[in-house]
Amino acid sequence: MPRPVQLHVMLSEEEMSSLRSLANSLGTTVSDTVRLLARAGAASPRGAATGVLVLDRRTLAAYVRNVRSLGHLLNQSTHALNAIAKAVRESGVDALDLAEAMEGVSYGLDEVRRDATEVRHQAAELTGMPVVFGE
Repeated sequence: MPRPVQLHVMLSEEEMSSLRSLANSLGTTVSDTVRLLARAGAASPRGAATGVLVLDRRTLAAYVRNVRSLGHLLNQSTHALNAIAKAVRESGVDALDLAEAMEGVSYGLDEVRRDATEVRHQAAELTGMPVVFGE
């Protein structure tokens, strides 16, 4: 690992206050925020009019957790549908039991659909923007 280089920067009180506020909002230290901003500047295409999205570890972890949860819900719904199909094939399932099972799967799929819509919305906001991951 290369030896870290120390940077000395003179800031006005207002600039330092802004930097501290940004660090607090990201849940990082001032040093980590400066590193994130340096990466963001390097990731942004020259002359680009688009903004830069900075993801700190906590935000990235929450996003990944939500996407994994969505996959888990989809997996559970698929297993439920397979179990229903198997029960219908193997025996004469009571129509009321089948309707009840289908209602539960329908509810689960509605939840997956809502979550998928939110993930699509979030992903669309990221499109075309440089993304910087905090370390």
